[in-house]
Amino acid sequence: MQITNKHNINKVIHTVIEKITRQQFASKEDAYIRVTDIIRPSHQFALIEKHFDEIKMDVTETIFTMIGTAVHGLIAKHIEHIPALVKFAEKRFQTVFSNTTISGQIDLYMDGTLTDFKTSGVWGLTSSSRSKKIAEWTKQLNIYKYFLEKNNIDVYSLEIVVIYRDWSRAIAEKNDDYPKLCYDTVKIEILPNHEIEEYITNQLEKINIARQGHTEECSDEDKWKKKYLFKVMKEGAKRATRSKIEDYETAKEIKDSLDGNYKIIQEGGKPTRCLYYCNVKEYCPFYKNYIKNNKELLTNEN
Repeated sequence: MQITNKHNINKVIHTVIEKITRQQFASKEDAYIRVTDIIRPSHQFALIEKHFDEIKMDVTETIFTMIGTAVHGLIAKHIEHIPALVKFAEKRFQTVFSNTTISGQIDLYMDGTLTDFKTSGVWGLTSSSRSKKIAEWTKQLNIYKYFLEKNNIDVYSLEIVVIYRDWSRAIAEKNDDYPKLCYDTVKIEILPNHEIEEYITNQLEKINIARQGHTEECSDEDKWKKKYLFKVMKEGAKRATRSKIEDYETAKEIKDSLDGNYKIIQEGGKPTRCLYYCNVKEYCPFYKNYIKNNKELLTNEN
C-alpha cells in the first residue's frame, strides 16, 4: 500500500498516517484475519489482500485515522486511574475458528461492559446511514464479546462511544435534529453466540471463495445503497422541476415533454461506499460495470 502526499502535508504527519493506515488493512503476509475484515464485504477483502502493494491512497483521505488512534492511545494510557474490579484497554485477543485465526483488539473492558470508541462526522450518525453503521458495529462488538467469553471473561453490555470530530455548538443551538453534545453513547444489542458463530462461518466461507477468484458482487447493504429516485432539473436552476420520481423511464418521459434544456439527476440508489469509500474500486469489475452503465447520470450530476 502506498500513501501519497499530493498536497505536501507535513512529513511527520504523513509518516504517522502511513504507518497507521497500513496496519488497518489485510495483506498477504498476515497470518490471521482481523475482525474488521470479517465484517467487511468478502469481495472487497479479497481485492485488498490481492492488490495490497498496488493500492494508492493520499494522506488527506485517511488523516482522521490519526485522531482515532490518539483517542485510543490516551484511553490505554490513563485507564489505570479509573477504579474497576476488572479492566483492560487496547488488548488484542485471538481465537481459532474453523482452522482460521481471527484477531481483534478490544478498546476497553470494565466490569462486564465492552466499549468501543469511534470518531465520526456528525452526518455519519444523523443521516440515513446511521442504521447501516450500527448494524456493522453490532456485528463487530458481538464478535469481540464472543472472543472474551471464550477466554472466560463475562460480558453483560456492549456500547459504542462516538466522538464527533466536526461537532458545532452553533448548529446544535439552532437545529433540533443535531446532536446536543460532541459525543454520543450507542447501546449495542447483544446477540446469542450461536448467531455469531453462524455469521463468522458464513463470512469465512465467502472470504475463501473470494480468495479463489470466484467473486460475488457486494450486496446493496454493503454498498451503502439507497433506494433509486430521480429528479428532473432545468440547466442552471437551483430547484428541481420534478423530484422523487420512482424510475428512470418516467423521469425521461418528463424531461422529453419539457421545453428547454433539462437533465435527469439520480437521487439515492448510488453505491455510496463504492463511489467514495472503497480503495480497491479500480480493481472491481462490478464497479467498472456500474460506471459504464451509469455514465450519463454521473455526468449530469457533475
